[in-house]
Amino acid sequence: MTVINAKNPPGRRDEALDAARGLAVIGMVWVHFVPWPADDAHGVLSGLQWASVAWLDGLPAAMFLILVGAAWFVSGKKLSAYVVRRSAALAVLGFVFWHWVWPNDILVPIAMMMLVLAAVHGLGRRAVVMVAVLLLAGVPLATALWGDYAWTDVREDGTHEANHQVGWVTLRYFLINGAYPLLPWLLFPLLGWWLAPLRTDSRALARMMGISVVSVAVALVVDQRWGDAYAGGIYAHFDVTWQPTSLPFVALWGGAATFVIAAMWWRAMTAPLPAAFAPIAAVGRVSLSHYLLHTVVVYGAMRLWWPAEDWSVSVGLAAAVGYAVFALLATPWLLQSGRRGPVEAMLARCCGRRKQ
Repeated sequence: MTVINAKNPPGRRDEALDAARGLAVIGMVWVHFVPWPADDAHGVLSGLQWASVAWLDGLPAAMFLILVGAAWFVSGKKLSAYVVRRSAALAVLGFVFWHWVWPNDILVPIAMMMLVLAAVHGLGRRAVVMVAVLLLAGVPLATALWGDYAWTDVREDGTHEANHQVGWVTLRYFLINGAYPLLPWLLFPLLGWWLAPLRTDSRALARMMGISVVSVAVALVVDQRWGDAYAGGIYAHFDVTWQPTSLPFVALWGGAATFVIAAMWWRAMTAPLPAAFAPIAAVGRVSLSHYLLHTVVVYGAMRLWWPAEDWSVSVGLAAAVGYAVFALLATPWLLQSGRRGPVEAMLARCCGRRKQ
């Protein structure tokens, strides 16, 4: 039986990390296509919608960014001309994609986060912890000072003003109230960078899983007892909100994502991952290609029929499941020419790295 193990020889990919990234990509496809349930929705399909909201929502994005940081630590990249070129190329691709295809794109924030990760890579774990603490402290401060923009910057159609004009609103979008603002979403790749050295220590991974469970439980209790973003004042800091991103949101989805990733590494350390994870790991290797493909092709086609994105839950489920099956079956073909997917290889060539 084919197995996946975290103890890879030097130069080999971390297959457990790839498998976790594949799960994040498939989860992202799900939350992109399955619509949110109406308040008065009922029945089996609506129950599935509510379950996806409760169990996924911010989980795939948090996992993806934590894995960005983990992969960065594994690669050992420091600030260099190549890193700057790669970040610039990804930012250009993301900017075009954000403005004309997907209004909540994650690529530009990742490009900016790459520069920070490269800068802190040689500073040590204490420096990373200090940056993380400053980011955490900045969340309630930014919410108190500029929290009202989270409501005024969003149009009636759900898009951010930064998608329609360039100016201070663009700075607010990327720093405090966009889909993935650096404050505090930069915490997730920093967490991944801090977590990656533990991937070969089963006891440390087990401790991280326990800490993650506590983090999720605390976030849920705080949100349940004190969370009310619409009440104003201090209560706005206790609700699990994405825009602006609150500390309970970070604790909930960051904790859940850390648990899944640590569990993957822990299982790969203590026993081989089942062969069923191999195609999921392959999807994780070409995550950027699948991210662009499912939004440009599938989402673009659906927008032709439903410009307001008001497709039914059955249509959304069909799109999500259909693309997941396609990804699992087609990825070996996408990888047949090398170690990278087509978009990953194109980005590497643009940055001056030709090795596949």
